[in-house]
Amino acid sequence: MKKLSVFAMATMLVGSVAFAATVQVPWFNDNGGDVIAGSGGVPSGSTGAASWIRIKNNHTASVTCTITYYDRDGVMIVPTPNTFGLTAGQVQAWRPGRLDPAEGQGALVPNSTATNGSAVITSDGPANTLMGSVTIIKTTGNESAYLVPIGG
Repeated sequence: MKKLSVFAMATMLVGSVAFAATVQVPWFNDNGGDVIAGSGGVPSGSTGAASWIRIKNNHTASVTCTITYYDRDGVMIVPTPNTFGLTAGQVQAWRPGRLDPAEGQGALVPNSTATNGSAVITSDGPANTLMGSVTIIKTTGNESAYLVPIGG
């Protein structure tokens, strides 16, 4: 009977995790100054970059997202609070390493204490609820972008 109880609890735990939606941001570099108004996202300063994480809720209902950052050495950084909401179909963009006036509503997403690293964002919605991208814009105006991997 004890084995059956342990199996049932393990099945419930695995089942609840399997239906979460996760996106992984392999790398961001957000060590530039505030974005210069009218520049298309170029950060102020002579060196550095502005990273923008964009996440979209593909679900037909609102979801709560939980974010965990990691610094460049892989050390976990959990901001307080570490959750934010997305309404159905909402796209949210923010700078992960800096509170920038250009973020608008993105300022509501918790930031990392590191200016470069990675992030894992999980929602309480069904699998494949989230999708996203990262854009990194250097002070020179050069930029690069990539889609973030979906983790389930």
